[in-house]
Amino acid sequence: MVVRKIPDPARPDASVIAEAVAVLRDGGLIVLPTDTVYGLAALPEHVERLYVAKKRPPEKQIAWLVAEIQHVPVILSPLAKRLAKAFWPGPLTLVIPHGNGSIGLRVPDHPVALALLCAIGGPIAVTSANVSGESPAHSATNAGRAVGSHADLILDAGPTPGGTASTVVRLQDDRIELLRKGTIHMAKIRDILGG
Repeated sequence: MVVRKIPDPARPDASVIAEAVAVLRDGGLIVLPTDTVYGLAALPEHVERLYVAKKRPPEKQIAWLVAEIQHVPVILSPLAKRLAKAFWPGPLTLVIPHGNGSIGLRVPDHPVALALLCAIGGPIAVTSANVSGESPAHSATNAGRAVGSHADLILDAGPTPGGTASTVVRLQDDRIELLRKGTIHMAKIRDILGG
């Protein structure tokens, strides 16, 4: 496990981002800061490594982070587009139909995560950097203690600014269902949707 300090998260060093991209493309796992908590990330084709690292039940989905709404790998419904435009980048995960199941998507509001996503040019699978059932990590040190033995690289940009996991909502047709309470309250989401 290698730790790379990022002294100025607003301007992450390009060489550190390139190193993280290389680790991901080689099938590795990285710990990265987001606007909510520290995450453990892999390319979607290597998502099984995240399940092992977290001791996560296989039926629990792992969301994908993207750099911007244009990078979403599926067609968003009008309802999903409205919420994405209102809350992305930010702490709202949208669970939308995909194939025979569903997929969780989010655009994080953190310069290090966004720089990495832009450099990758597509989605990455990200879950909180902790063992399932334990508290999420708000620092690289805590993330390292929890899942560092599985991570190939840790990007340390100091404490996360949010401290609370993202709000997760499922969208199905014109219906919306709260799956996890987070920073964004349902009342605010309903306001955007007009009630």
